[in-house]
Amino acid sequence: MTCVLKYASLSIVTPEQAIDHFKTRGALAKACEVTETAVYLWLKQGAIPYDRQCQIQVETNGALLASKEDAESRERAAA
Repeated sequence: MTCVLKYASLSIVTPEQAIDHFKTRGALAKACEVTETAVYLWLKQGAIPYDRQCQIQVETNGALLASKEDAESRERAAA
């Protein structure tokens, strides 16, 4: 999945930002078509997988932006 970054001044997706935007973990899970357990793991790891970040970017109409580099660096740090 390829995401186009249109608005450089907007936020890169973090688990906390995504939950804030969607209001609850359950709503975020539903928007990303994952379980709430997956969202919990994103919080624990401090990162959202890039493919899910792309979904969030689409669902938020670009209010939150996907970043492949950021996702990879956060996933490495959490490992």
